Amino acid sequence: MQTWIKRLPLLALLGLAAAVICLALGTQQRAQMLTENPQTRGEMQNLLNQLSTAPVDTLDGYSAAALETLKGNPAVASAWIIAPDGAVTGSWGSTAFKGNIADRLPAETQRVLESLPPATLSAEQALLLRSAAAAQAEGEHNDIYRHQVRALHKADGSLAGTLAVAYEANPSASDVDAGWVAILIIFLLGGGLYWLSVAAWVGLDARQHGEKAFIWLIFALIGNLAALLAYLLVRTPRRE
Repeated sequence: MQTWIKRLPLLALLGLAAAVICLALGTQQRAQMLTENPQTRGEMQNLLNQLSTAPVDTLDGYSAAALETLKGNPAVASAWIIAPDGAVTGSWGSTAFKGNIADRLPAETQRVLESLPPATLSAEQALLLRSAAAAQAEGEHNDIYRHQVRALHKADGSLAGTLAVAYEANPSASDVDAGWVAILIIFLLGGGLYWLSVAAWVGLDARQHGEKAFIWLIFALIGNLAALLAYLLVRTPRRE
């Protein structure tokens, strides 16, 4: 028992060091995921410009072809084809929705639109603004996603609708590769080793000092560092 009492603090420090290092690496990876890759943004701009240049005969026919093209781009997460009245005529992806974008508009956006004088925005500008707001309304993934919208026009130049896209800010950093999995596994193992080593040390040391070892062990499994500090403050002198 005395041997483990000497070894457990070292094991706890090793586990804590591994967890901290992995946390730092994971935080760095996360920061890269949140930083938009200029090349990805440029590629998305070119792709959307191509998809929005040709005249649109019908949104139904356009939606099928456009969505099929966007599905083939690994950076695209979601896409919407929106009619001038706000109805979603086609959508695809992890955050895609159906219905009408009026039901998805954030209250802040609605208040901004209502505060503008009549005819401040053209029909095209208003639809672009509403489409962008609706695409971003999901919110949960807006840290790793970026959004772009384009107006669609008929052959006579009139507004046919909008195309809205959500895409990964940095697809290369978002890939879950072997290195990312290894960091996660080592973080969990290191954190577990630290946590259990502290609890085991408290239990063994409490037993050696004649304390209620089982109770202190459970307390340390729950409170860990706080339980360790409490134990060190109240433990009785060692019994010979």
